[in-house]
Order: sequence, then structure tokens, then C-alpha cells
Amino acid sequence: MMNNTEANRAKLHHCNAKYIKYLKLESSILKQKTQLQWFKDGDANSKYFHSIMRGRRRRLIIHKISTDDNEWIQGDENIAKAACVYFQETFTGHDNRIAKNILHPISYLGFPLYIGGQRIIYYSELVAKVVKKISGWYSRILSFWGKVTLVKHVLQSIPIQTMAAISPPKTTLNYIKRVTTDFFWGLEKDSKKYHWASWETLSFPYDEGGIEVRNLEDVCMSMQYKQWWNFRTNNSLWGQFLRANYCQRANPVAKKWDTGQSLVWKYMMKNKINIEHHITWRINSRTCLFWWDNWLGDGHLAQHYDAITSLNNTTVSQFLLNGQWNETMIRQRVPPPLVPKILSTNLHLQEGVPDEAVWTANDNGDFSCSSA
Repeated sequence: MMNNTEANRAKLHHCNAKYIKYLKLESSILKQKTQLQWFKDGDANSKYFHSIMRGRRRRLIIHKISTDDNEWIQGDENIAKAACVYFQETFTGHDNRIAKNILHPISYLGFPLYIGGQRIIYYSELVAKVVKKISGWYSRILSFWGKVTLVKHVLQSIPIQTMAAISPPKTTLNYIKRVTTDFFWGLEKDSKKYHWASWETLSFPYDEGGIEVRNLEDVCMSMQYKQWWNFRTNNSLWGQFLRANYCQRANPVAKKWDTGQSLVWKYMMKNKINIEHHITWRINSRTCLFWWDNWLGDGHLAQHYDAITSLNNTTVSQFLLNGQWNETMIRQRVPPPLVPKILSTNLHLQEGVPDEAVWTANDNGDFSCSSA
């Protein structure tokens, strides 16, 4: 302050008070826009907070409406005129209504159903469940091991159902991890206590210095692996739908993700390279694919032979003659380095028993998320 007089100081204090007033007003408006009541002071400037606000703003925008004649009306001015006509006819006694058909995400069995790209706001209910649980525990006196039990068996179990079907955005998982770590280490006078170890360190086994809490990103990845395992090994209605929708012109192992396909299929295509190395096939009724199924133990044979197309669905049974390998056909069609190993593979055929997939990362051959 150049002129430090009492009048100037009073004017400065008045300006400072107005500045603080409008800051609080802005924060209050932002919280009203998100319609989330569980944010504490200090969280309003987080990335997650503003993502929720932008998501709500997008949902409130009317992009188009449909009339009774199934004609779509687009554009702000056209929609405004149609709305005026609708209300004018409504209040004058006419029964002509505009059928609104605004597409927005809905929740079904706890899962968000939406069209288009993934948005953080679609998972706000999932985050709210976690925060609601935590907010009821802050008033209790809990030991560290009591908090560990609550984190393992309550907080980290809430997102499991959602992650089993779809993969939430990383921002959502990071926010759940942040509120969970704040609860674990505790608060002191509404401020966070020092975190003496990272959450990644705490997720290690006991003998490696951790407490065996789960890392949600690892759980989400294991669920993605499980989706591919179920798709490859089970002839379910879900698997039939994916094959009919994406794999009509290529084998799933050779298929690549294309723009416009679903997010679940994108993750399955991304992770299949890592998973296929751990899936081997036990030949029983010779129905597994000769080129695309890993029945030999070294990966699928098509990776060693460029002439095999993604549409080649030749089964193992077509390379057998009277229950034994057809050596002539194998030497004609298979690359020479692979012939000796194929011919030395013993077959234990069981008619009527389907070929069985084996998860090599587990001793009993069954898939589990912990082994993934």
C-alpha cells in the first residue's frame, strides 16, 4: 500500500471482504451444479469435482427432440420455438404434445447404461456409496487394524460388482483410492494426516512389507482378464453376441479393435495377448482350433505361419486319421520346425467330452482373479 492511511486500510479490508464473499459464492454455486452434498471444504477444486460439474452440464443440454410425427428437431432456436408451441397448445386446451426422447445414462442393476463415450459422472453413484460409508465411520474411534478390516471387506467390495461388468475411468478409481487412504490414515482438525506409506506399498503381501489391501486398478485388470477367459471358454449368450457382432469375419484371437466398437471389447482386445499365453487346451474330442487355440503349449500355431488367415477355423480332428496324427497332412501344411513336436504329442481322446481350457497360472487349472 503506497499511502498507508486509515481510510485506505479500511477500503482495502472492505475489498478483501467482498473478494472472500464472492469466492464463497462461487464455491457454493459450483457445489449446487454438481448436486453432490458430501464434498468437504478443500475438495471443490479437485479434478473429479469439476468433471462431475461438466458432466451434469452436458446432461442438461437438450440436443434434439422428437415430435409426434417422429420428426427430429435440432438447434437451439428450433427447439425453443417447438417448446413455445407445445406450451401454448397445452394452456389453450389442445392436446398436441411433443414427445421428448433425450438420451441420457440410466442405472440398471447398479450399472450405468449409456450411449457414446464414457463419462466420469456416470459413476458418481458408485463414488457416493463409498463416501457415504466413510462419512459414518469418522465419528468412531477405530484402530488401524479395524480400519484395515473395513477397507478390505467393505470399501473395496463396493466397486467389485461394477468392475466385473465394466471398467470405470481411472479418475473414478483414483478418487475412491484417495478417500480410502484419507480414511485409513485419518484426519486431524479437518486436515489430512501424513501418509507414511503409499497405497501401492500397502497392497503388497505381509512378508513384503504391505497389509494386503487391494489395488483397484489391479482388480479392474483381473476382471478384464476374466471377461476374456469367459468369452473364450464358455458358450454363453453374452459370448455368442460378441462373436456375432465382432468376429464374423475373423477369429477372436486374430481380431483387432476398431473405432466405434464397445469399451468392453476394446479392453478385451488389449489384454488378450497377455492372457492367451496362460490358456492351454486339453484335447478330448478334438474340437479346438488347430491354428488359433494354444493346445501345443507354445502359443497358437498361426503366429509361426503367415499364410494362415484369420478365417481359417480348421479343427484338430481334421489333422487326425484313425485317432492318430495324419503325418502326411501335417508335413504338407505345417512349418517344418513344428512338425516333430506335434507328432510327439500324445493324444488322450475322450468322445463326447468337450476340449477343456486350462489356466496355467493356477495349479488346478481353473481361472481365478487372484492368479490373474
